[in-house]
Amino acid sequence: MEKLTGMIGCCCLLLLGSTSAMADESAPTALPVPIPRLGVEAGFTLGNLTGPGVSDVFGSRLGVEGGFYLNLPLETFFGFQPEILYVQKGGKLNGDLYQLDYLEVPLLLDFSLGMPVFNPDILIGPCVDDILATEGVPDANHFDIGLMAGLQLNFSGFFVSGRYELGLTNVSTDQNIQTDTWIFMAGLSYI
Repeated sequence: MEKLTGMIGCCCLLLLGSTSAMADESAPTALPVPIPRLGVEAGFTLGNLTGPGVSDVFGSRLGVEGGFYLNLPLETFFGFQPEILYVQKGGKLNGDLYQLDYLEVPLLLDFSLGMPVFNPDILIGPCVDDILATEGVPDANHFDIGLMAGLQLNFSGFFVSGRYELGLTNVSTDQNIQTDTWIFMAGLSYI
């Protein structure tokens, strides 16, 4: 009788153990918790000037952009990405360059689309710019406030990004002209 009780007990333990193991396998796996990323980014800009004070003879200015970013995940599919960038904006009028170079601080919300192939994110938020250099723009405003939106494709520790930024502040105190900039960048995370 002892042997029978022992065998039943062992079978119950074995059955209980295999049932809990199968329950763990069938349970949905938790999504990986995103980690903060710190890195560098650089690229080029295609700047224009827009507004009622701009005529059709304005052309684009090709410039550079680069700096640092910090991506702070707040939830699995949502984060905050502040950046510090040097950016060249402006345009051309009859071959003359209207140059506006800024120290830019975008404060972007990062919405992950949760797709495994390229892990795309939508970035959107305000930008605050402080002018560093200007050429061809009389009485240039020292600050610019803008809105930025874009798409970012993430790979392992690397990303490519396309963005659009619309300046909301006049570039000059005596003209109703704003910046209008397309931004194309690549970045590398080192944390």
